[in-house]
Amino acid sequence: MKLSTKILSLALALVMLVCAISLTSCNGADHPAADNEKIKIGLTGPLTGGASIYGIAVKNAAQLAIDEINAAGGLDGIQFELVMYDDKHDATTVETLYAKLYEEGMQASLGTVTTKPGLEFKELSKADNVFVLTPSASGDDIPEFDNGFQMCFADGNQGKVAAEFVNANFAGQTIGAFYKSDEAYSKGIFEQFKANLDASVTVVETNFTDANTTDFQTQIDTLKACEFIFMPTYYQPASLFMKQAKDKLAADTVYYGCDGFDGI
Repeated sequence: MKLSTKILSLALALVMLVCAISLTSCNGADHPAADNEKIKIGLTGPLTGGASIYGIAVKNAAQLAIDEINAAGGLDGIQFELVMYDDKHDATTVETLYAKLYEEGMQASLGTVTTKPGLEFKELSKADNVFVLTPSASGDDIPEFDNGFQMCFADGNQGKVAAEFVNANFAGQTIGAFYKSDEAYSKGIFEQFKANLDASVTVVETNFTDANTTDFQTQIDTLKACEFIFMPTYYQPASLFMKQAKDKLAADTVYYGCDGFDGI
């Protein structure tokens, strides 16, 4: 997703959060938010590490939107406050960070920036019935609960549209695929891509996992005859693959990515 689209989604998400908070009350006397002087919006995302380009963009956009809402008077005079923690795009950090957000009085949430932590966040927020509206966690499973919603397009739609493009331009041909098999975002898009692909298209599949994110020579060798490679993954491994493939794959090889390519 382009960063400008993330910012627009963030602004819309915050507007909807304002509307949701104005229509509902989640704060009983024993709720951590009972003594809040501001409406606290919770969020986690990668502020450090390889995926930080996404987290920093969302944080800046969220803060910009909140500053504008507060400058316009907030919600009936009540100001908003963004509380965000760095989850490093690591789902194992989310339980602790969610607990901190909740204990600090989170009344509504923008969820997480990326999908993998978001799948953990959604279960925790469901138990506490915290209203969640993520602007950028695009996994198809993210909004499958009563208190959670998704502003951005879902991964399945990306996979479907990518398959339609391939069907229209590469019918009867062989293409390559490179994806991260232990990443919900990457695997989810690829599965939807395959499900919508024309039977006449042959796919040479390669993948990688967290165990190896630095050396893609084996995958490059497997795809050396492919002139079109579908890469539903984040920009870091995609760009490294391209660098390592220089002079090994054809100079006019087409690399087709999804919103994770933002940053290349």
